[in-house]
Amino acid sequence: MNKNKNENKLLQFNTRSQVVPINAALIIFLFIFVYILITILRSAGKEPIATYKVGESNINNNITCTGIALRNEIQVTGNKSGYVCYYVRDGEKVKKGAGVCTIDETGNLLSSLSDESAGAAVFTDADYQDIRSAISLYKTTYTDENFYDVYNFKMDIDRKVLEISNEILMQKISESNATVQSGLQTVASPESGIVSYYTDGFETVTPETLTEDMFDKSLYEKNSLKSGEIINNTAPLFKIVGDENWHIVCQISFDEANVLLEESNVTFTINNSNYEVTAPFELIQKENGYFLNISLSKYMTDYISERYLNIEIILDKYEGLKIPNTALVEKDVYKIPEEYVSKGGNSSENNKVNIQTLDENNEPTITQVELNIYRIQDGFYYVDPNDFQPTDVIVQLDTNNTISVSLLTTERLTGVYNANKGTADFTEVTILKTGDEFTIVSDDGKLREFDNIIMNSDEVKDNQIIY
Repeated sequence: MNKNKNENKLLQFNTRSQVVPINAALIIFLFIFVYILITILRSAGKEPIATYKVGESNINNNITCTGIALRNEIQVTGNKSGYVCYYVRDGEKVKKGAGVCTIDETGNLLSSLSDESAGAAVFTDADYQDIRSAISLYKTTYTDENFYDVYNFKMDIDRKVLEISNEILMQKISESNATVQSGLQTVASPESGIVSYYTDGFETVTPETLTEDMFDKSLYEKNSLKSGEIINNTAPLFKIVGDENWHIVCQISFDEANVLLEESNVTFTINNSNYEVTAPFELIQKENGYFLNISLSKYMTDYISERYLNIEIILDKYEGLKIPNTALVEKDVYKIPEEYVSKGGNSSENNKVNIQTLDENNEPTITQVELNIYRIQDGFYYVDPNDFQPTDVIVQLDTNNTISVSLLTTERLTGVYNANKGTADFTEVTILKTGDEFTIVSDDGKLREFDNIIMNSDEVKDNQIIY
Protein backbone atom coordinates (compact mmCIF):
# COMPACT_ATOMS: atom_id res chain seq x y z
CA MET A 1 0.00 0.00 0.00
CA ASN A 2 2.72 2.42 0.96
CA LYS A 3 4.83 1.35 -1.95
CA ASN A 4 2.19 2.33 -4.49
CA LYS A 5 1.69 5.63 -2.75
CA ASN A 6 5.40 6.50 -3.02
CA GLU A 7 5.40 5.52 -6.68
CA ASN A 8 2.59 7.99 -7.33
CA LYS A 9 4.72 10.80 -5.84
CA LEU A 10 7.52 10.41 -8.44
CA LEU A 11 7.98 13.58 -10.60
CA GLN A 12 7.61 13.18 -14.33
CA PHE A 13 10.02 15.44 -16.43
CA ASN A 14 8.97 16.65 -19.83
CA THR A 15 12.04 15.91 -21.89
CA ARG A 16 10.52 17.65 -24.97
CA SER A 17 10.34 21.02 -23.16
CA GLN A 18 14.09 20.80 -22.44
CA VAL A 19 15.04 20.32 -26.08
CA VAL A 20 13.06 23.28 -27.45
CA PRO A 21 15.12 26.10 -25.79
CA ILE A 22 18.34 24.49 -26.94
CA ASN A 23 17.14 24.34 -30.56
CA ALA A 24 15.87 27.97 -30.49
CA ALA A 25 19.21 29.31 -29.19
CA LEU A 26 21.03 27.34 -31.81
CA ILE A 27 18.83 28.74 -34.55
CA ILE A 28 19.31 32.31 -33.33
CA PHE A 29 23.08 31.80 -33.12
CA LEU A 30 23.22 30.32 -36.61
CA PHE A 31 21.14 33.22 -37.96
CA ILE A 32 23.49 35.80 -36.43
CA PHE A 33 26.54 33.90 -37.64
CA VAL A 34 25.24 33.71 -41.21
CA TYR A 35 24.31 37.41 -41.14
CA ILE A 36 27.80 38.39 -39.97
CA LEU A 37 29.40 36.09 -42.53
CA ILE A 38 27.34 37.58 -45.36
CA THR A 39 28.15 41.12 -44.19
CA ILE A 40 31.87 40.32 -44.09
CA LEU A 41 31.77 38.73 -47.54
CA ARG A 42 29.85 41.68 -48.98
CA SER A 43 32.26 44.14 -47.40
CA ALA A 44 35.27 42.21 -48.66
CA GLY A 45 33.96 42.25 -52.23
CA LYS A 46 33.11 45.93 -52.09
CA GLU A 47 35.49 48.67 -53.19
CA PRO A 48 36.29 51.07 -50.30
CA ILE A 49 34.85 54.57 -50.65
CA ALA A 50 37.68 56.95 -51.47
CA THR A 51 37.97 60.26 -49.64
CA TYR A 52 39.88 63.43 -50.45
CA LYS A 53 41.52 65.81 -47.98
CA VAL A 54 40.62 69.40 -48.83
CA GLY A 55 43.53 71.79 -49.33
CA GLU A 56 44.07 75.43 -50.21
CA SER A 57 44.94 76.37 -53.77
CA ASN A 58 44.24 78.84 -56.54
CA ILE A 59 43.61 79.06 -60.26
CA ASN A 60 45.46 81.90 -61.92
CA ASN A 61 44.32 82.96 -65.39
CA ASN A 62 46.93 85.68 -65.76
CA ILE A 63 48.93 85.81 -68.99
CA THR A 64 52.69 85.75 -68.48
CA CYS A 65 54.82 86.74 -71.46
CA THR A 66 58.03 88.43 -72.59
CA GLY A 67 57.66 92.01 -73.75
CA ILE A 68 59.98 93.99 -76.05
CA ALA A 69 60.31 97.69 -75.24
CA LEU A 70 60.23 99.92 -78.33
CA ARG A 71 61.04 103.62 -77.96
CA ASN A 72 61.66 106.69 -80.14
CA GLU A 73 65.43 106.21 -80.12
CA ILE A 74 67.77 108.51 -82.05
CA GLN A 75 71.34 107.28 -82.62
CA VAL A 76 73.92 110.05 -82.54
CA THR A 77 77.21 109.65 -84.42
CA GLY A 78 80.33 111.83 -84.56
CA ASN A 79 82.29 113.07 -87.57
CA LYS A 80 85.72 112.14 -86.25
CA SER A 81 87.51 109.02 -85.12
CA GLY A 82 89.21 108.67 -81.78
CA TYR A 83 88.77 107.72 -78.13
CA VAL A 84 85.32 108.49 -76.71
CA CYS A 85 84.85 109.98 -73.26
CA TYR A 86 81.33 110.41 -71.78
CA TYR A 87 80.12 113.23 -69.52
CA VAL A 88 76.59 112.14 -68.70
CA ARG A 89 75.24 109.17 -66.73
CA ASP A 90 73.22 106.50 -68.53
CA GLY A 91 69.50 107.28 -68.15
CA GLU A 92 70.11 110.93 -67.31
CA LYS A 93 68.05 113.64 -68.98
CA VAL A 94 69.84 116.34 -71.01
CA LYS A 95 68.61 119.40 -72.85
CA LYS A 96 69.12 120.18 -76.51
CA GLY A 97 72.68 121.27 -77.28
CA ALA A 98 74.13 119.95 -74.03
CA GLY A 99 77.47 118.15 -74.31
CA VAL A 100 77.24 114.41 -73.84
CA CYS A 101 80.72 113.17 -74.75
CA THR A 102 84.05 114.10 -76.28
CA ILE A 103 86.13 112.45 -78.96
CA ASP A 104 89.82 112.40 -78.09
CA GLU A 105 91.56 112.28 -81.48
CA THR A 106 95.11 112.11 -80.11
CA GLY A 107 94.64 109.95 -77.02
CA ASN A 108 96.38 112.57 -74.91
CA LEU A 109 93.47 112.75 -72.47
CA LEU A 110 93.47 109.03 -71.66
CA SER A 111 97.26 109.04 -71.44
CA SER A 112 97.12 111.95 -69.02
CA LEU A 113 94.50 110.23 -66.90
CA SER A 114 96.54 107.02 -66.83
CA ASP A 115 99.59 108.87 -65.63
CA GLU A 116 97.64 110.65 -62.90
CA SER A 117 95.84 107.57 -61.65
CA ALA A 118 98.81 105.20 -61.73
CA GLY A 119 99.05 103.53 -58.36
CA ALA A 120 96.01 105.42 -57.05
CA ALA A 121 92.60 104.09 -56.13
CA VAL A 122 90.15 104.92 -58.94
CA PHE A 123 86.88 103.78 -57.36
CA THR A 124 85.60 104.71 -53.92
CA ASP A 125 84.15 102.28 -51.36
CA ALA A 126 80.65 103.42 -52.35
CA ASP A 127 81.42 102.62 -56.01
CA TYR A 128 82.48 99.09 -55.13
CA GLN A 129 79.38 98.65 -52.97
CA ASP A 130 77.15 99.52 -55.98
CA ILE A 131 78.88 96.88 -58.07
CA ARG A 132 78.62 94.26 -55.31
CA SER A 133 74.88 95.00 -54.94
CA ALA A 134 74.33 94.40 -58.67
CA ILE A 135 76.18 91.06 -58.47
CA SER A 136 74.20 89.97 -55.39
CA LEU A 137 70.88 90.75 -57.12
CA TYR A 138 71.84 88.64 -60.12
CA LYS A 139 72.86 85.67 -57.93
CA THR A 140 69.49 85.61 -56.13
CA THR A 141 67.51 85.51 -59.41
CA TYR A 142 69.76 83.16 -61.44
CA THR A 143 68.34 79.92 -62.89
CA ASP A 144 69.90 77.39 -65.27
CA GLU A 145 66.89 77.70 -67.57
CA ASN A 146 67.73 81.37 -68.21
CA PHE A 147 71.48 81.02 -68.52
CA TYR A 148 71.53 83.48 -71.42
CA ASP A 149 70.73 86.21 -68.88
CA VAL A 150 74.38 86.03 -67.85
CA TYR A 151 75.19 88.11 -70.94
CA ASN A 152 72.66 90.75 -69.91
CA PHE A 153 74.21 90.67 -66.43
CA LYS A 154 77.67 91.30 -67.92
CA MET A 155 76.30 94.28 -69.82
CA ASP A 156 74.62 95.62 -66.69
CA ILE A 157 77.90 95.47 -64.80
CA ASP A 158 79.66 97.16 -67.73
CA ARG A 159 77.04 99.90 -67.61
CA LYS A 160 77.48 100.30 -63.85
CA VAL A 161 81.27 100.60 -64.24
CA LEU A 162 80.73 103.00 -67.13
CA GLU A 163 78.60 105.31 -65.00
CA ILE A 164 81.28 105.47 -62.30
CA SER A 165 84.06 105.93 -64.85
CA ASN A 166 82.17 108.75 -66.57
CA GLU A 167 82.05 110.75 -63.36
CA ILE A 168 85.81 110.42 -62.97
CA LEU A 169 86.38 111.41 -66.60
CA MET A 170 84.14 114.47 -66.33
CA GLN A 171 86.13 115.64 -63.36
CA LYS A 172 89.50 115.02 -65.04
CA ILE A 173 88.47 116.71 -68.30
CA SER A 174 87.56 119.89 -66.45
CA GLU A 175 90.95 119.79 -64.74
CA SER A 176 93.01 118.94 -67.88
CA ASN A 177 95.45 121.49 -69.38
CA ALA A 178 94.96 123.42 -72.58
CA THR A 179 97.22 121.11 -74.62
CA VAL A 180 95.05 118.11 -73.82
CA GLN A 181 91.77 119.99 -74.41
CA SER A 182 92.87 121.17 -77.86
CA GLY A 183 92.59 117.61 -79.21
CA LEU A 184 89.01 117.06 -77.97
CA GLN A 185 85.76 117.42 -79.90
CA THR A 186 82.56 117.76 -77.88
CA VAL A 187 79.44 116.00 -79.22
CA ALA A 188 76.15 117.62 -78.13
CA SER A 189 72.65 116.19 -77.92
CA PRO A 190 70.54 117.06 -81.00
CA GLU A 191 67.43 117.41 -78.84
CA SER A 192 66.33 117.14 -75.22
CA GLY A 193 65.75 113.66 -73.91
CA ILE A 194 67.16 110.67 -72.03
CA VAL A 195 70.71 109.47 -72.77
CA SER A 196 71.32 105.77 -73.34
CA TYR A 197 74.66 104.03 -73.93
CA TYR A 198 73.95 100.78 -75.77
CA THR A 199 72.94 99.58 -79.23
CA ASP A 200 71.20 96.33 -80.15
CA GLY A 201 69.66 96.75 -83.60
CA PHE A 202 66.16 97.49 -82.25
CA GLU A 203 66.50 101.27 -82.49
CA THR A 204 64.39 101.59 -85.64
CA VAL A 205 62.04 98.65 -85.01
CA THR A 206 58.32 99.45 -84.67
CA PRO A 207 55.41 97.23 -83.50
CA GLU A 208 54.51 96.72 -87.16
CA THR A 209 58.02 95.65 -88.25
CA LEU A 210 58.71 93.46 -85.21
CA THR A 211 59.14 89.77 -86.11
CA GLU A 212 58.56 86.59 -84.11
CA ASP A 213 62.24 85.57 -84.07
CA MET A 214 63.11 88.82 -82.26
CA PHE A 215 61.54 87.33 -79.11
CA ASP A 216 64.30 84.69 -78.97
CA LYS A 217 66.50 86.14 -76.23
CA SER A 218 69.29 83.67 -77.01
CA LEU A 219 69.83 85.51 -80.32
CA TYR A 220 69.93 88.94 -78.69
CA GLU A 221 73.17 90.96 -78.85
CA LYS A 222 73.60 94.13 -76.82
CA ASN A 223 76.61 96.36 -77.36
CA SER A 224 77.47 98.63 -74.45
CA LEU A 225 79.16 101.93 -75.34
CA LYS A 226 82.03 102.65 -72.95
CA SER A 227 84.48 105.44 -72.34
CA GLY A 228 88.00 104.78 -73.59
CA GLU A 229 86.96 102.80 -76.69
CA ILE A 230 88.18 103.78 -80.13
CA ILE A 231 85.33 104.60 -82.52
CA ASN A 232 85.31 105.56 -86.20
CA ASN A 233 83.51 108.56 -87.61
CA THR A 234 80.35 106.58 -88.49
CA ALA A 235 79.91 104.60 -85.30
CA PRO A 236 77.06 105.49 -82.90
CA LEU A 237 78.21 107.41 -79.84
CA PHE A 238 75.00 107.38 -77.81
CA LYS A 239 71.23 107.37 -78.12
CA ILE A 240 68.65 110.00 -77.20
CA VAL A 241 65.06 109.06 -76.37
CA GLY A 242 63.14 112.27 -76.91
CA ASP A 243 59.81 111.55 -75.17
CA GLU A 244 57.97 109.24 -72.77
CA ASN A 245 55.81 107.62 -75.46
CA TRP A 246 56.81 104.00 -75.92
CA HIS A 247 55.43 100.51 -76.59
CA ILE A 248 55.68 97.11 -74.96
CA VAL A 249 54.99 94.34 -77.48
CA CYS A 250 54.28 90.79 -76.24
CA GLN A 251 53.86 87.58 -78.21
CA ILE A 252 50.68 85.72 -77.12
CA SER A 253 48.71 82.71 -78.37
CA PHE A 254 45.37 82.69 -80.22
CA ASP A 255 43.57 81.51 -77.06
CA GLU A 256 45.13 84.27 -74.95
CA ALA A 257 44.18 86.84 -77.58
CA ASN A 258 40.55 85.64 -77.53
CA VAL A 259 40.39 86.42 -73.81
CA LEU A 260 41.36 90.04 -74.55
CA LEU A 261 39.12 90.63 -77.60
CA GLU A 262 36.36 92.32 -75.61
CA GLU A 263 38.77 94.57 -73.67
CA SER A 264 40.14 97.99 -74.55
CA ASN A 265 42.75 98.22 -71.76
CA VAL A 266 44.99 95.75 -70.00
CA THR A 267 46.31 95.82 -66.45
CA PHE A 268 49.78 94.34 -66.00
CA THR A 269 52.99 94.33 -63.99
CA ILE A 270 56.55 94.77 -65.28
CA ASN A 271 59.43 92.60 -64.04
CA ASN A 272 57.35 91.15 -61.16
CA SER A 273 56.88 94.53 -59.49
CA ASN A 274 54.05 95.12 -57.03
CA TYR A 275 52.84 98.11 -59.02
CA GLU A 276 50.06 97.48 -61.57
CA VAL A 277 49.88 99.54 -64.78
CA THR A 278 46.75 100.00 -66.92
CA ALA A 279 47.12 101.03 -70.57
CA PRO A 280 45.35 100.70 -73.96
CA PHE A 281 46.44 98.02 -76.41
CA GLU A 282 45.90 96.59 -79.87
CA LEU A 283 46.26 93.07 -81.27
CA ILE A 284 48.40 92.42 -84.35
CA GLN A 285 47.79 88.99 -85.90
CA LYS A 286 50.82 86.92 -86.85
CA GLU A 287 51.34 83.45 -88.24
CA ASN A 288 51.68 81.65 -84.89
CA GLY A 289 49.59 83.92 -82.70
CA TYR A 290 49.23 87.60 -81.95
CA PHE A 291 51.39 90.52 -80.94
CA LEU A 292 49.92 92.43 -78.02
CA ASN A 293 50.95 96.05 -78.54
CA ILE A 294 50.62 98.08 -75.31
CA SER A 295 50.94 101.85 -75.64
CA LEU A 296 52.34 103.86 -72.71
CA SER A 297 53.15 107.49 -72.02
CA LYS A 298 55.07 107.11 -68.75
CA TYR A 299 57.50 104.82 -66.89
CA MET A 300 59.78 104.70 -69.94
CA THR A 301 62.76 106.13 -68.03
CA ASP A 302 62.55 103.35 -65.42
CA TYR A 303 63.33 100.74 -68.10
CA ILE A 304 65.57 102.77 -70.44
CA SER A 305 68.42 100.27 -70.18
CA GLU A 306 66.26 97.17 -70.81
CA ARG A 307 64.94 95.77 -74.08
CA TYR A 308 63.23 92.62 -72.78
CA LEU A 309 60.69 92.89 -69.95
CA ASN A 310 58.78 90.25 -67.98
CA ILE A 311 55.08 91.09 -68.34
CA GLU A 312 52.20 89.58 -66.36
CA ILE A 313 48.74 90.58 -67.60
CA ILE A 314 46.30 90.57 -64.70
CA LEU A 315 43.06 88.77 -65.51
CA ASP A 316 41.44 86.62 -62.83
CA LYS A 317 42.96 85.04 -59.76
CA TYR A 318 40.86 82.75 -57.59
CA GLU A 319 42.05 81.68 -54.16
CA GLY A 320 40.15 79.18 -52.05
CA LEU A 321 39.83 75.44 -51.44
CA LYS A 322 40.72 72.88 -54.08
CA ILE A 323 38.38 69.92 -54.61
CA PRO A 324 38.07 67.33 -57.41
CA ASN A 325 35.21 67.86 -59.85
CA THR A 326 34.00 64.31 -59.16
CA ALA A 327 33.20 65.30 -55.55
CA LEU A 328 30.56 67.85 -56.57
CA VAL A 329 26.91 66.91 -56.08
CA GLU A 330 23.58 68.74 -56.33
CA LYS A 331 20.80 68.55 -53.75
CA ASP A 332 17.25 69.92 -53.66
CA VAL A 333 16.44 71.66 -50.37
CA TYR A 334 13.43 73.42 -48.84
CA LYS A 335 13.20 77.20 -48.43
CA ILE A 336 11.42 78.07 -45.17
CA PRO A 337 10.43 81.70 -44.48
CA GLU A 338 12.47 83.02 -41.55
CA GLU A 339 9.36 83.95 -39.50
CA TYR A 340 8.60 80.22 -39.07
CA VAL A 341 12.04 79.50 -37.54
CA SER A 342 12.49 79.94 -33.79
CA LYS A 343 14.95 79.23 -30.99
CA GLY A 344 13.07 76.81 -28.80
CA GLY A 345 14.23 75.08 -25.65
CA ASN A 346 17.49 76.36 -24.18
CA SER A 347 18.97 77.17 -27.58
CA SER A 348 20.10 80.72 -28.37
CA GLU A 349 20.12 79.99 -32.10
CA ASN A 350 17.21 80.10 -34.51
CA ASN A 351 17.37 76.53 -35.75
CA LYS A 352 13.99 74.92 -34.97
CA VAL A 353 10.45 74.83 -36.38
CA ASN A 354 7.16 73.72 -34.86
CA ILE A 355 5.41 70.88 -36.66
CA GLN A 356 1.71 70.15 -36.24
CA THR A 357 0.76 66.46 -36.30
CA LEU A 358 -2.16 64.31 -35.15
CA ASP A 359 -1.81 62.02 -32.14
CA GLU A 360 -3.37 58.57 -31.69
CA ASN A 361 -6.67 60.20 -30.73
CA ASN A 362 -6.62 62.25 -33.91
CA GLU A 363 -5.97 65.39 -31.88
CA PRO A 364 -3.52 68.05 -33.15
CA THR A 365 -0.22 68.20 -31.31
CA ILE A 366 2.91 70.33 -31.72
CA THR A 367 6.38 68.80 -32.11
CA GLN A 368 9.61 70.83 -32.35
CA VAL A 369 12.09 69.77 -35.05
CA GLU A 370 15.72 70.89 -35.21
CA LEU A 371 16.77 71.96 -38.71
CA ASN A 372 19.84 71.03 -40.69
CA ILE A 373 20.49 74.48 -42.18
CA TYR A 374 22.61 74.92 -45.32
CA ARG A 375 22.12 78.63 -45.97
CA ILE A 376 20.32 81.73 -44.66
CA GLN A 377 19.63 84.25 -47.39
CA ASP A 378 17.04 86.91 -48.34
CA GLY A 379 14.64 86.00 -45.51
CA PHE A 380 14.73 82.23 -46.10
CA TYR A 381 16.32 79.24 -44.41
CA TYR A 382 17.62 76.59 -46.84
CA VAL A 383 17.15 73.28 -44.99
CA ASP A 384 17.46 69.55 -45.43
CA PRO A 385 14.17 68.02 -46.71
CA ASN A 386 14.96 64.81 -44.80
CA ASP A 387 13.93 66.66 -41.62
CA PHE A 388 10.25 66.52 -42.67
CA GLN A 389 7.43 64.29 -43.84
CA PRO A 390 5.44 65.46 -46.89
CA THR A 391 2.28 65.66 -44.74
CA ASP A 392 3.87 67.90 -42.07
CA VAL A 393 2.50 71.36 -41.41
CA ILE A 394 4.78 74.08 -40.04
CA VAL A 395 3.15 76.36 -37.46
CA GLN A 396 4.08 79.89 -36.41
CA LEU A 397 3.03 79.83 -32.76
CA ASP A 398 2.81 83.60 -32.30
CA THR A 399 0.26 84.06 -35.09
CA ASN A 400 -1.00 80.50 -35.63
CA ASN A 401 -0.07 80.88 -39.30
CA THR A 402 0.70 77.60 -40.99
CA ILE A 403 2.44 76.44 -44.11
CA SER A 404 2.34 72.93 -45.52
CA VAL A 405 5.68 71.27 -46.22
CA SER A 406 4.32 70.07 -49.56
CA LEU A 407 3.90 73.72 -50.60
CA LEU A 408 7.44 74.85 -49.69
CA THR A 409 9.64 76.22 -52.48
CA THR A 410 12.68 74.09 -53.34
CA GLU A 411 16.13 75.22 -54.40
CA ARG A 412 18.97 73.19 -55.89
CA LEU A 413 22.32 73.65 -54.12
CA THR A 414 25.78 72.52 -55.18
CA GLY A 415 28.00 70.90 -52.59
CA VAL A 416 30.08 67.92 -51.53
CA TYR A 417 29.63 65.03 -49.11
CA ASN A 418 31.64 65.70 -45.95
CA ALA A 419 32.88 62.45 -44.39
CA ASN A 420 34.41 63.79 -41.16
CA LYS A 421 31.73 62.14 -38.98
CA GLY A 422 31.65 58.83 -40.84
CA THR A 423 28.51 59.67 -42.81
CA ALA A 424 27.93 61.38 -46.15
CA ASP A 425 26.87 64.81 -44.86
CA PHE A 426 25.94 67.26 -47.61
CA THR A 427 27.87 70.56 -47.32
CA GLU A 428 27.14 73.44 -49.66
CA VAL A 429 30.05 75.06 -51.53
CA THR A 430 30.37 78.29 -53.50
CA ILE A 431 32.21 77.69 -56.77
CA LEU A 432 34.79 80.35 -57.71
CA LYS A 433 36.42 78.73 -60.73
CA THR A 434 36.19 75.34 -62.43
CA GLY A 435 39.21 73.72 -64.08
CA ASP A 436 39.55 70.54 -66.13
CA GLU A 437 39.89 68.25 -63.09
CA PHE A 438 39.60 70.46 -60.02
CA THR A 439 37.39 73.27 -58.81
CA ILE A 440 38.25 76.19 -56.53
CA VAL A 441 35.49 76.89 -53.98
CA SER A 442 35.16 79.69 -51.46
CA ASP A 443 36.82 79.31 -48.08
CA ASP A 444 33.70 80.67 -46.35
CA GLY A 445 33.69 78.38 -43.32
CA LYS A 446 31.19 75.79 -44.55
CA LEU A 447 33.91 73.59 -45.99
CA ARG A 448 37.31 73.89 -44.32
CA GLU A 449 40.88 73.02 -45.13
CA PHE A 450 41.79 69.42 -44.14
CA ASP A 451 38.13 68.27 -44.21
CA ASN A 452 37.66 64.77 -45.65
CA ILE A 453 35.12 64.63 -48.48
CA ILE A 454 33.86 61.82 -50.68
CA MET A 455 35.98 61.85 -53.83
CA ASN A 456 33.27 60.38 -56.09
CA SER A 457 29.87 61.65 -54.99
CA ASP A 458 27.97 59.22 -57.24
CA GLU A 459 29.23 56.28 -55.13
CA VAL A 460 27.22 57.25 -52.04
CA LYS A 461 23.80 58.54 -51.04
CA ASP A 462 22.88 61.42 -48.76
CA ASN A 463 23.47 60.55 -45.06
CA GLN A 464 24.93 57.14 -45.96
CA ILE A 465 27.18 55.58 -43.29
CA ILE A 466 30.72 55.45 -44.69
CA TYR A 467 32.61 53.69 -41.88
